[in-house]
Amino acid sequence: MKKIFITIAVLYACISNAFAADDITTDENFKFGKPTATELSMTSYEGDADADAVILYDNVLIHYIFTSNGDFKQVRECISRIKILKEDGLRFADVSFMLYNSNTLKSVYSGITAYSFNTDDNGKTVKTELKKSSIFKEKVDDNYSLIKFTIPEVKVGSLIEYRYKVTTDDIYNIPSLSFQASVPTLYSSAQLYIPEFFRFRKDTWGYYHIDVQQGTDTDQIALGGGSYYTFNIETVKMKAVGIPAMKNEQFIWDSDSYRAHVDFELQSINFPNSQPHYYSHTWGDLFESLAKLWDYESNLKISNPLHDKLAPLLSKAETDEDKMRAALKVVQENIEWNGKFSIFSRNPKSALKEGTGNSADINFLLIAALHDAGLKAIPLLFNPRNRQRLYMYPSLDNINCFIVDVQLDSGKHAFLDATNKYSDINIFNPLLMVDKAFPYGDNSGKNPVNLTSLTNNTIRSTAMVSLNPDEENTFDIKRSTVHTNLAAYLKNNEIEQYGSEEKYIENEKETSVTMPVEEMKVERSSTNVKITSKMSLTFEDDGDMIYLNPLILPYSSIWSPNAQKRVYPVEFQKTGTEEIKTIFAIPEGWEIVDMPKPLRISACNNGINAMYTAALNNNMLQISFSYKLNRVMFTPEEYNDLVMFFKSINDTLNSKIVVRKTN
Repeated sequence: MKKIFITIAVLYACISNAFAADDITTDENFKFGKPTATELSMTSYEGDADADAVILYDNVLIHYIFTSNGDFKQVRECISRIKILKEDGLRFADVSFMLYNSNTLKSVYSGITAYSFNTDDNGKTVKTELKKSSIFKEKVDDNYSLIKFTIPEVKVGSLIEYRYKVTTDDIYNIPSLSFQASVPTLYSSAQLYIPEFFRFRKDTWGYYHIDVQQGTDTDQIALGGGSYYTFNIETVKMKAVGIPAMKNEQFIWDSDSYRAHVDFELQSINFPNSQPHYYSHTWGDLFESLAKLWDYESNLKISNPLHDKLAPLLSKAETDEDKMRAALKVVQENIEWNGKFSIFSRNPKSALKEGTGNSADINFLLIAALHDAGLKAIPLLFNPRNRQRLYMYPSLDNINCFIVDVQLDSGKHAFLDATNKYSDINIFNPLLMVDKAFPYGDNSGKNPVNLTSLTNNTIRSTAMVSLNPDEENTFDIKRSTVHTNLAAYLKNNEIEQYGSEEKYIENEKETSVTMPVEEMKVERSSTNVKITSKMSLTFEDDGDMIYLNPLILPYSSIWSPNAQKRVYPVEFQKTGTEEIKTIFAIPEGWEIVDMPKPLRISACNNGINAMYTAALNNNMLQISFSYKLNRVMFTPEEYNDLVMFFKSINDTLNSKIVVRKTN
């Protein structure tokens, strides 16, 4: 990921229009329960006029304690101070955090304290404390509980702050530390004190600078009899100043991938008088861990429990493509996805008996079916798009899913996922179409697979338009739209949400206000969805003039950028082509007097292009528009070119065709 490093001095300058540097609360001058006069009187934040709140101070302290039982425990202490500026900012008064408990690991919370600060009519500061009776614990599942509380007397203009402590037996995991939130953060810091027995890799991510200072200290463990064991402590002190809000963006797969944060992964454990234990350093180590700890090798070698159902389909299969579709179909029809992505399966055959399973359960069954069909198939490991992006280094913490990589005798590869009944060869949930996926068993890790553009995805629409002589200001339209490959997958799943094609058609008729649908027919397969419809469209006129959309049919903008600058990349859902062709019969006694000029445009080294043409032939106006996206990701440096590209398209499609009466 590209990282933009900005000095702390520059970041201070960025917020000086709202606060002087001396007014910012830092670790050195923070006093819990005693906000500054500047913080209390704050009514807006000039650095972000839209901000509904501002995080004034945020701190996390993580350290280890040695108990009388001879065990280590990890302690995490969190403190936040937030100013509420607008109504939507009241959500920050609701605070929650998770506790993990299992048969072997226990976590407890303590020290929850929270205040709200308000100014009364006399200018006096009123401090209200959270009551202990307002703290609640809610069971989420067998392992997780949610601790939550609502800070009292919070309104627009309030300042709130809270702190809590979590003590846990889970000493081998350090949670990701975020320095960027959905609102601006003036000052965020963290301090970690890690005994030398634990080695963690620290990875800093994001587009804003996190200052990291590392050092060494010492501590002692009492051994009894007046003797002590002295050991080193790794100290890690981090801070970030003036970090802007990380706002939800439609064109980012996962905002957390670009949030300023630090991740930790355990590399080794080395206690005195014990053999050191090393965790994944190479892809080979990672695959070995999967094989030993999670029965990957056993799951890859299971016999096909669906053999009897697959055999009749294979008897008719003539090509590898036929075999793949047969294996995919038999798995899709016999087990349902429970909605959970996972890299691990406890027992694929048990999941089959239950009729439901996670993505790993289902795709291990698919591998077994493919092996039964005589095909080579292995897991392809990655993180879904809606989770943090997977980078080149091996880390089990950052792999949460796999699909199936089929290695064909021709040397080509095909990719399958059986969690959705409308998936097909190289066609599946876009969340799984990531830019980096790693084949199981490739110990080099140097051959990641790009899944973002596996098929030619198209939407082709053709419409015949004619004036309805029986209805004033109305056109009759007959349209046919064909969705192929991934576009068909998406349309199939859209229809599926309505329960049936009939209900989908009914909804289209009920919601089509600007262009009422009179008739509609849907024909579909996993790779092709054809929708034909008959509809009507009312046009605007002033008696002797008709004003028409350049495509005749209403068309929404593909994308309207709303910012002059962009820090983050632009990530689209899929590559592909959209084509719209409209043939309009000019009514007798009418003529075209104005229409948009032809447009042919390309941007970002042909990463995206579009074309618009309109030609008149024997009173038949033929209009063509095509838009092609050749890749899904564009860098921040390409943003200005994208803005100009879409502005040109939208200007053309928002102009008018003018038709005038001649008699």
